[in-house]
Amino acid sequence: ANFEFSAKYISYLTASQFWNSNSYVVLMSTNRIVKDLTSGIPYLTSMVLSSVSSYLTPILAQLMSADVIKLILSPTPMLQQQSITTFYHICLHYPDALKAGFSNLKACLDSQTQSVVVATLFVMHELCIINPSNFISLIPKFFNLLTTYPQNSFIIIKSVQILTILSTIEKRLPKKLQDPYYKLLDQTNSMPILYEI
Repeated sequence: ANFEFSAKYISYLTASQFWNSNSYVVLMSTNRIVKDLTSGIPYLTSMVLSSVSSYLTPILAQLMSADVIKLILSPTPMLQQQSITTFYHICLHYPDALKAGFSNLKACLDSQTQSVVVATLFVMHELCIINPSNFISLIPKFFNLLTTYPQNSFIIIKSVQILTILSTIEKRLPKKLQDPYYKLLDQTNSMPILYEI
């Protein structure tokens, strides 16, 4: 078992360094990658998730999408974070995955684990840059995050960045943001937060 773990660890680490989406070997390894992803062994699933974004192809993204979407709600925070990040890369190669995985991604905004919320906001921010209209319905969630985690600068900054993008298509939003932004300006000593606002 230790030998197999070592071999797989070396294999996935090497793949992440030397493979890319044009490597023919990716097509030949697809079944193995999906099998390891769905093995139910957390460390093996983690190895796939940490490696695959380097060589993801549209076909592999489509094959993996349903399993990664399930893993977004994993009870293991580390796997959740990795799945959320991998989901972003899957969406870039297979855009239909966003519609299928949106509800799971949205649920992560309510996670009790702040690192999961941070990972979700990072991914949503990147996806929002591409198509902000997908996130209009989540404005109340982002609005609420401004006050839910007053000590977490990353959550506040990413929420502000997303709300700034959404303000370009939701014209009533800037006025509604004035009060919470003024409160944040009064309460925070964080220069990054002050800069973003």
